[in-house]
Amino acid sequence: MENISTVKELIETLAYVVAVIILPVLATFISNYVGAKINEVQINTGNKNADRAIEEAKKLILDAVVQTAQTYSDNCKEESKDGKLTQEQIQKAFNKTRSTVYAMLSNEARKYIALAYGDVDRWLITQIEVAVAKRNTGNLDIN
Repeated sequence: MENISTVKELIETLAYVVAVIILPVLATFISNYVGAKINEVQINTGNKNADRAIEEAKKLILDAVVQTAQTYSDNCKEESKDGKLTQEQIQKAFNKTRSTVYAMLSNEARKYIALAYGDVDRWLITQIEVAVAKRNTGNLDIN
């Protein structure tokens, strides 16, 4: 009988050790693993959304540059004696493009640009300048 009692105590002790020590450690491990996987999925989804939003912003910028060129810059060039824009006209064209981009840029794109590049305004200005240079060389690729 004493052996059965000892075996019973041993089983109870093992069950207690499993319940008190191993289960919490295992639960923590599983919780951390699942949390890491969830974060990984969110990051991958966020990166895809960010990439898509930034590419859409670049296309929007290029479209705005082309629109401004067609509706404003080309008219100014035709009206000038030397076929060139003045500094004032260049600045006005830039401001028109920037206003168009700001009006059409989604909040989602602004958020992702801010996360990826910091200063949204500085990024937009740089991208507008790049798009103007590309248009002037005939390269209308957004990348």
